[in-house]
Amino acid sequence: MVFVIFFGIIDVAYVMYNKITEAPYAMMTIDDLLETFGAFLAVLIAIEIFLNITLYIRGDGIAVKFVVAMALMAISRKVIVIPDMSVHQGLFWWL
Repeated sequence: MVFVIFFGIIDVAYVMYNKITEAPYAMMTIDDLLETFGAFLAVLIAIEIFLNITLYIRGDGIAVKFVVAMALMAISRKVIVIPDMSVHQGLFWWL
């Protein structure tokens, strides 16, 4: 799990570096910002999952506060990074 978090952080840094160094320099579109923000939130969710696993293994039981925080973060990621529905109507019938 630590490797997933580590590579997720590297991916976010790599995406940000590529978007900033492309012409026009230091300019990011809304789609670029949403892509970067979505990757960042995925890393935060992975960290929350890691914390939940370590708390469960230590024997403290299931920490409801962390589980609820992780669920709210996952839902907010889904709502914030949701793609344009008019472009992908057939793919998102389940939303």
